[in-house]
Amino acid sequence: MTSVQSLAELSALIQQVRQAAKALAKVEHTTQALHRLAKALRAATDTILEANTLDLEASLEMAVPETVVEWLKLTPERLNTAITIVERLANLDAVTSFTYDSQLAIAPTTHSYLLGEPLGIVAFVYEAFPELAIVVAGLCLRAGNGRRL
Repeated sequence: MTSVQSLAELSALIQQVRQAAKALAKVEHTTQALHRLAKALRAATDTILEANTLDLEASLEMAVPETVVEWLKLTPERLNTAITIVERLANLDAVTSFTYDSQLAIAPTTHSYLLGEPLGIVAFVYEAFPELAIVVAGLCLRAGNGRRL
């Protein structure tokens, strides 16, 4: 995860995302990246859990409420679930490869549209659930977000 402190840092980060996304423009590359991510996470499971334990100990020293500490706890089950989601995402077809049918049955009074392109850069804010970052990263890769702004 990256922490951005200034607009200049954000601009530089966006440029990096654009460059990296060009390499992931093909579905095969995205699938391969997701498989590698899941494999790397599985290989680093012990290291990740140890780092989380150190974070939890620091949280207790800072008098973080017990409920929040429980949210921040990354258990082997939670981490395994996040990795399994990334593996499942790797096995999906590209979500941007569908064909658009202009004759979709949409009521004329609705205000809907269909966008067959990635959303762009995705940002999220959360207070707990450290496994969420893994899931969001996998979703963004599979959906092609970061390819265009």
